[in-house]
Amino acid sequence: MTLTAITEAVYTAIKNNVTALDNRVFPLVATEGTSLPFAVFERTGYNRNSKDGGILAATFDIRIVSSTYFQGLQIADSIIEAMEHTAYRPTLTASNEEYTNDGFLQILTFSF
Repeated sequence: MTLTAITEAVYTAIKNNVTALDNRVFPLVATEGTSLPFAVFERTGYNRNSKDGGILAATFDIRIVSSTYFQGLQIADSIIEAMEHTAYRPTLTASNEEYTNDGFLQILTFSF
């Protein structure tokens, strides 16, 4: 398991399975002017195995920005389901929610 493969799995799972986002999935930051809803993913940590260079563990935050609270929850549910069907089968380890001037924010943390 490589960092690139895990990151591609996160991106592909969301992009291909969460139709409400209409392909609005971005690494680190959304493109300026992107309409709601959208999702941004960020790797927040990983550990390597020094023997073979493979990844032992990786953690990602996925932030969903939506115009309504319940829209964000529905997208979060879809992302959780999509992530459960990736080859790496991550565990949802935390979740949080906030409100910003841009909209309602759902934050999901997955560990691989």
